[in-house]
Amino acid sequence: MKAVVLDKLKLWIVVLICFSTNTVWADISPISLTLFGQYGEPVYPPALAVPAPNAFGFNILGEWNATSYCSFGLGFEQTTFYGAPDFTTSMLNFEGRAFPLENEKGKFSPYVYGGVGLNLASPAVWHGPVQLKAGIGSRIALIPPLFLDVAVGSHWIQPPNAFQYVDIRSGLSLSFGFKDKASAASKPAEKPLATTTPISTANSTPSPVGTPQIIWTPMPTPILEVQAAPVTTLAQVKKYYRLGMKAFGKRNYKLALKMLKRSLGVKEIHKAAYYYAETYATIGVIYQFHASKVKDHDLKALDNYKRALRIDPSTKSAKTYYKKLKAKVAKQNKAKAKVKPENTPLVLSVDISSPDSSTVVSSETAKGNNPAQAVTPVIK
Repeated sequence: MKAVVLDKLKLWIVVLICFSTNTVWADISPISLTLFGQYGEPVYPPALAVPAPNAFGFNILGEWNATSYCSFGLGFEQTTFYGAPDFTTSMLNFEGRAFPLENEKGKFSPYVYGGVGLNLASPAVWHGPVQLKAGIGSRIALIPPLFLDVAVGSHWIQPPNAFQYVDIRSGLSLSFGFKDKASAASKPAEKPLATTTPISTANSTPSPVGTPQIIWTPMPTPILEVQAAPVTTLAQVKKYYRLGMKAFGKRNYKLALKMLKRSLGVKEIHKAAYYYAETYATIGVIYQFHASKVKDHDLKALDNYKRALRIDPSTKSAKTYYKKLKAKVAKQNKAKAKVKPENTPLVLSVDISSPDSSTVVSSETAKGNNPAQAVTPVIK
């Protein structure tokens, strides 16, 4: 039985390697390493469940996230049951997870998992040769690429010496991303300098010896413009997001703004709400507090806060600053509306008693607000 399970485990590993070879350059292709602590209790058979010995253990799981919807991995799991007598199970597990809402695309990434394990210990009481396991859980984004991983599940140790126990596990998960192929082309190539190429033209005027004169006219060679490759994959989005946040942490706001704006290049292709909401919110903070010389910087900050909250209403920094900044801008606009120049009406006065019989026109400021009174000529 143990040999059959081992052969099947080897077959799954080969299939996984072949499958992952084609997905190395997928949009999301990290390796995840998770360390769990776990607590459990036996539920079957009654002879083992009645004393209800507590079980404590750990699980180290390395995974390949073939796509954003599934992952496969190998793990080592050791659990010690404290009862009468104490005993320990040590399992080498092949485990898979399915993410119905996609992995790492939001604050929470719920999943279902299942696996098969091979007992590494010598057969003893309650030690079956094979383990089956299944459960549900979720990955919770902390500070990318760090995640909190929590799950509950059940384990079935197969006959002989079969028993079942349930457990709850929690731990920290770290994801490692691959450098995207397209990123190698993202560095703009150097522009060639303009050079002059001599062009020969024949002059129709003959020289004294009858030979046509050759005039060399330099002509500029067109400059080839080589543009930087655009951001096209989610891996690049994360790359420039992290570069932008790193620059922001070092107070290099100009570089941070450049990198964060560049990370938004594929918003029409992929959906990663967490990254886009945080990116817009951080751009808003830069415009509001660190770009006072930029024209309409407060309005630009408001616009980015709105975008962040539209994607994820729980974005902390956008929620914190949006209402206060909106009130500030409204107050400024109200103050500007009050300061308006008033048009002063004029009274025209015509003097017909001028010695030379010419008309003399003068203007005086009208004291009233009646338009008819302001334009009535006064004849002296």
